[in-house]
Amino acid sequence: MATVVLLQAFFAFISVSANPAILRSSSFNFGFNVPVGSQTKVEVKNVRPYNTSKLYTITTRDNHLIVPVVAITDQDADSVVNGSVWYSTYLQGYVQYSQQLSQYSMQWQQSKNFTGSLAFANRGMELSELHSFDGNLITVDDKTGVVYKIRGNDLIPWLIESDGDGESPNFFKAEWMTVKDENLYIGGQGYEYVSPNGSVQSTDTMWIKIVTRFGETTSVNWYNNYLKVRESIGIRFPGYVTHEAVQWSDIHQRWFFLPRRVSTEPYNSEANEFKGSNYLIIADETFDDIQSVRIGDVEPSRGFSTFQFLPETDDNVIIALKTEELLNGTLATYTCIFAIDGTVFFYQQIAGHLKLEGLEFANFMG
Repeated sequence: MATVVLLQAFFAFISVSANPAILRSSSFNFGFNVPVGSQTKVEVKNVRPYNTSKLYTITTRDNHLIVPVVAITDQDADSVVNGSVWYSTYLQGYVQYSQQLSQYSMQWQQSKNFTGSLAFANRGMELSELHSFDGNLITVDDKTGVVYKIRGNDLIPWLIESDGDGESPNFFKAEWMTVKDENLYIGGQGYEYVSPNGSVQSTDTMWIKIVTRFGETTSVNWYNNYLKVRESIGIRFPGYVTHEAVQWSDIHQRWFFLPRRVSTEPYNSEANEFKGSNYLIIADETFDDIQSVRIGDVEPSRGFSTFQFLPETDDNVIIALKTEELLNGTLATYTCIFAIDGTVFFYQQIAGHLKLEGLEFANFMG
């Protein structure tokens, strides 16, 4: 990181020259292994700006906006096709709405499968989120830590993220992504792993990854932020809150969390599937001012897995997915559209045995 910052400062200094490649005697060496006063040739290249272009096109009909939506599945162990290939289903549809009329609807129209051969412990393609970033559509596998760029019908491996501080031999179990300050934030479930006797085994899922558009990753300890979020709704260890749906709003300058599970009791795998949450938690940038509202009723077996702010609503209306996964093999997903004050406009099950964990606005591909 220090080298990158130094290079940026160096390039910024010499970019005032009209000639992009110049020989000049200099009394500066900027920490490089170049003798002071030597004739040094430096070639300056422009660094492209962050790509802010949208991946979707909005159309209108009868005073309603129509926006293309895509979603992706994490089918857990069911993702396997055979011993060397795994798959994830990619859905494409439209959300149609009028914020002025408080009318919202959702239609899923078609699907296709992505396949891949990268796996860990016979698990792979468990794609847990979707997000646009620097002009690309990004997804991530929560079993392998692989971050992919979606290009047409192909998944292009881009990064492999390690757990915790980035020096772990384990892969990062990524569950949510958002963009802040032109960087991609990738986070996990954000709670402590405990042993059967209740002692804390690891807090690695309480780290996040901040990725530049050039693929440089910084691991940041979010332990205190996660604690503040859960304590804001009265949960303290050994109780827990798990996260799969987190977004930063540039408009509100706040963090938005839709927890998947909320429990006042210690973690238990059987009880956990009935700890679904209906909280929306909103925190300022420093996590010093945190508020929460309830979204509908608590549905014990259903929890939020992803969300996005609907375009052209000033980040005041959210489209989210709630998923259900039970130990008996049940998988289901529900679309929910609501205002950040808690008003619910639309709620409907998505057909099929699907657990959708990623949602983004993007034009159809393929």
